[in-house]
Amino acid sequence: MACLHPLAASFDPTTFLPGYRKHYSYVGSLTTPPCTEGVQWIVMAEPVSVSDADIAQFAERIHFNARSVQRQLK
Repeated sequence: MACLHPLAASFDPTTFLPGYRKHYSYVGSLTTPPCTEGVQWIVMAEPVSVSDADIAQFAERIHFNARSVQRQLK
């Protein structure tokens, strides 16, 4: 069961996307067992950077995840 966290303000997820939006997509599954759920994965052609502050805010709102956040090291 998902936990809902109400937002204090409106939210536009497209603000996280880069101007160059070339991407690849494929049908797969979630990364945790049973790995049979149908998921449409979208992978950006160019990496998208996320600040430490953004990661901290995400972790504050999403308390448990079976998979840790992946970060590309520069």
